[in-house]
Amino acid sequence: MKSLFLFALISCLGASALSAQSLTPEQIASLKAKLETIKKSLDQNATTRHTTAGETFLQASVDPRAAVTLWENCVKELNFTRKGMRESDFREWRDSASQRADDPRFLESLLIQLRYLGLSCKAAEAESPDAVFADLIAYVESLSQMKELPTNDILSSVANSVFARAYDLQPLLSRNSQWESCPYNIAGIYEKTILPQLREKKPGGLMNAWEKRIDQQSRLAVSLIAMMDKEENRIRQLSDPREKSRDKRSLSELVDRDQSRMLRAHSKDQFTRETLPRLKWGKLKDQFAFVDPVAASTAMVALIAEVAPDPLAEEFFADLEGLVDDAQGVGSARIPDVGDGNP
Repeated sequence: MKSLFLFALISCLGASALSAQSLTPEQIASLKAKLETIKKSLDQNATTRHTTAGETFLQASVDPRAAVTLWENCVKELNFTRKGMRESDFREWRDSASQRADDPRFLESLLIQLRYLGLSCKAAEAESPDAVFADLIAYVESLSQMKELPTNDILSSVANSVFARAYDLQPLLSRNSQWESCPYNIAGIYEKTILPQLREKKPGGLMNAWEKRIDQQSRLAVSLIAMMDKEENRIRQLSDPREKSRDKRSLSELVDRDQSRMLRAHSKDQFTRETLPRLKWGKLKDQFAFVDPVAASTAMVALIAEVAPDPLAEEFFADLEGLVDDAQGVGSARIPDVGDGNP
């Protein structure tokens, strides 16, 4: 590919460009036109390559066997082929990793990772988040229905995944600042994509979206607490001290390395004390700004009284005070056209 590009570029330059002579204005104009044609061709090739990769990930995300095969092929490409290692070395690794591929926890996170990576590729190539909005809403709902504790693979950026590195997708995945990179981060997905999109184009869907988000994160907290308790009980029952120490350390590292911060935010204490009140407050702020400031302000005062004397009350009070001051500046908060209420 690189040699073809160089050949095309040299052809564009022509003999006069490769000599010591200066380019004429006409030659410069011609060269720029040819370069623009090459650029369009390269961009089209990249788009096709990215689209194909995204479709490959999405297809594998609904087929466990295909997902494991794709995972093995990407590991082979990164850790064996590119390093010049023997085929027998890869087969030996694959045999040793076969037990991991049968682990329900690994498999569930693998399918989720591939699904979100496919959506991420699609979103990065799309002109607007509208192209993936419905799929993203459905994806978020699936996270609160997980049956296994998530692995580190979905608690960190998809750009660092074995798939993205094998397909050289890091430049593509880093171009979209309005897209959450961690597959498990429900909060980030709402804050970076879903809620901004609704605020801009369909504020009538905000309250419904917030209700869904609060419900999803509440269910996620319940299931995570149950899964963590189950894993801790399993570790306590291990008879081998070394195995017990290893698995206990692995569980601790899972929380410490969680880039999404979802595990800590949905722990037994923190979800009830901080995460849930912040979710309720976020909903009320959008209600104040986009839907019904009168009803929102009444509910905000009640929520401040509910969380007091926690320091959150002081934070919420300052927020409300600022909103009221801003509303005074325009006489009153304006209620815009809110549409049909669906996200």
